[in-house]
Amino acid sequence: MKISIVYFWALVLIISSCQDTNSNIEEKSVKVNSDSISTKNVIHKKGLMEEVRLSDSAVVMFYKTPGNPRFFSYCKIKNISELFSIVDDINKPLSDSMKGCSTNGKIYFYGKSDVVYPVYFTSDNACSGFSFIKTGEKYFTKMSIGSKAILDSLKYKAKDL
Repeated sequence: MKISIVYFWALVLIISSCQDTNSNIEEKSVKVNSDSISTKNVIHKKGLMEEVRLSDSAVVMFYKTPGNPRFFSYCKIKNISELFSIVDDINKPLSDSMKGCSTNGKIYFYGKSDVVYPVYFTSDNACSGFSFIKTGEKYFTKMSIGSKAILDSLKYKAKDL
């Protein structure tokens, strides 16, 4: 009898550890079209900066000289849906650091309760990606062509300070 109880608990432990393999995937219901009331279930893998998905606005800074934030132009984003491609790229799987690449700018994502999430970007053709600091470590992700196009169009609209 005691042996069967041990086997039972071992089996429970094995089953519970196998069920946790998809804990980094969450399903969200997102609005497909602003004119439509239908929704579509989309599966997002959780990234390290999921907080930026909850932001309601952002400011994108473009440095006049790469790596030097002293002089910059900026663009305010009131509708965060314009940056969904960028938010998805920030939460992509991590990549290696981009050594020798200078930062071209920074995005401040504004969340609830006056919380600010800064994300740095490099949009040069040779080095294009995002970086952010979380829990004292710096992380890097790759930039897609769509995100680069968004940043290029925002840079064109940016105002000098």
